[in-house]
Amino acid sequence: MAELIYTFGLKTYWLLINVAALFNPKAKAFITGRKKVWGSLEEQLAQNSAPVLWAHCASVGEYEQGLPVLTAFKQACPHYKILVTFYSPSGYEAIHRNAIIDFKAYLPFDSRKNARRLLAVVKPKLVLFIKYEFWHFYLHELHKQNIPVFSISSIFRPGQVFFKWYGRYYKEMLHYFTFFFVQDKISAQLLQQEGLPHRVTGDTRLDRVLAIRAQKKPVKDIEKITKGHKVMVIGSLRKEDIPLITNFIARQPEIKFIVAPHEITEAMIRPLERALPSIVRYSTMVNLQNEPQVIVIDNIGMLSQLYQYADYAYVGGGFSDGLHNILEPAVFQIPVFFGNKAYQKFKEAVDLAALGAAFPVANLQELTRVFDKLQQDPARQTEISHKIAGYLAEHKGAAGKIINHLKGFLP
Repeated sequence: MAELIYTFGLKTYWLLINVAALFNPKAKAFITGRKKVWGSLEEQLAQNSAPVLWAHCASVGEYEQGLPVLTAFKQACPHYKILVTFYSPSGYEAIHRNAIIDFKAYLPFDSRKNARRLLAVVKPKLVLFIKYEFWHFYLHELHKQNIPVFSISSIFRPGQVFFKWYGRYYKEMLHYFTFFFVQDKISAQLLQQEGLPHRVTGDTRLDRVLAIRAQKKPVKDIEKITKGHKVMVIGSLRKEDIPLITNFIARQPEIKFIVAPHEITEAMIRPLERALPSIVRYSTMVNLQNEPQVIVIDNIGMLSQLYQYADYAYVGGGFSDGLHNILEPAVFQIPVFFGNKAYQKFKEAVDLAALGAAFPVANLQELTRVFDKLQQDPARQTEISHKIAGYLAEHKGAAGKIINHLKGFLP
């Protein structure tokens, strides 16, 4: 019965996505990409004779989280090819084949038939699911074929369906995994209660953001405008953040702001332009007569490089469906602000807030109060920098721990 409900739910979702595809570009890309997936996979793998590591990521964030492990694996096992599959169009379209990724594809719809077909085409020797991905038929078929499958940087909470009295079917998925590399002790305790093999290795995103910081390159036009000014970078701005941010910027005429919307659309950028008098799009920054107070980043891929110029950061998503990556700015050891509604399930946000190095805020008054207090207390900012440095030093190295363990499972 549980499997029937699961399958019915997936088919209903597929139907709704097909309807949404008539109006929504993302939904259309979701459907169109999967229509081509088998031809793409078979073409990519037709001449392959090397062993394959298959890694599955929901989207870009999970890919970034898995990348330190994939990079370390490629260095340790250069004879392996790596396939990365994505659930979302934003992940699939943003990530390209490179020195680490040999093949990429959408994850076909979860069904018994598709699971068997995918494994027959790919023939993976090892499988990694990054963080939150749990697909019953794929996991069941991997388990049935004795292919080792690992959950990387996963995090569990008591309220999840796996640990509810009615969640037996979903809990069964956990038992199909060979091993879990989890972020924290609470996750470990929950898995221990279920008799599931695990190890606390931390969050691999820390390794990723440390690598980005080490490889940072100057962005000369941004550097020119921000030099000599205090700067706040607003990263992954969501529409729910816009009223707070536009009003905050209006109160801080001496601060330069770099704003990177989560989605580069006119619907995101125009409200900023209407509300703020001194603003320019990055793509039009040529022969400026006057230096703007606000630069809107209207492209994808720059954000992680921009935090190097920040004295402060605000990260979006905390007032909507989930906080975006605060480790990208935190790695530069600066105070980070975010909305206080949807951050509690993100361990790094909870940890840094508890240290007094990150600040969930409820409204404009609270953001202004905390910001002004920091502005007036340079010693506090130095203290925050030291606290973040200590946190990074304590929690880095997850990828190395995982790779050392994975080597024992290689054929």
